[in-house]
Amino acid sequence: MRWSEGFVEKTWEVEPAFCTGAVTEAQTLFGGYVAALADQVLAFAAMMVLDDNRSIRTADLRVLFFRPITTGSVTIRGRVLNVSASLTQGNDDNTLVAKAFGVQSVRPIDEASREAMARVGMRCVTAVSLTD
Repeated sequence: MRWSEGFVEKTWEVEPAFCTGAVTEAQTLFGGYVAALADQVLAFAAMMVLDDNRSIRTADLRVLFFRPITTGSVTIRGRVLNVSASLTQGNDDNTLVAKAFGVQSVRPIDEASREAMARVGMRCVTAVSLTD
């Protein structure tokens, strides 16, 4: 995984368990799984631009699919496009197989949430692009 302020890149191996169709060349990665991966990278990129007193929740996620993902690996690059007091907007960087756009709601972290996150080692940080 690579990251910098407002940017995250992560690669996943395509797992047959997350594919639709028979175990043939027609088998493709399930679109809902692709959307979940995009959402995760968008969230990571947004978290890279927020301070530790803020958290995010996805308010909108749109994914356009251009061609199926069948085997190998998927690289997702996410970049934050805009940050305001209450929203972050992210977009993908290089769109060969799919393009995702997400909006995250930015909220202050209350003390109970901060303690729960500390127990599991979480930090607050959000953005996506998919290539194979």
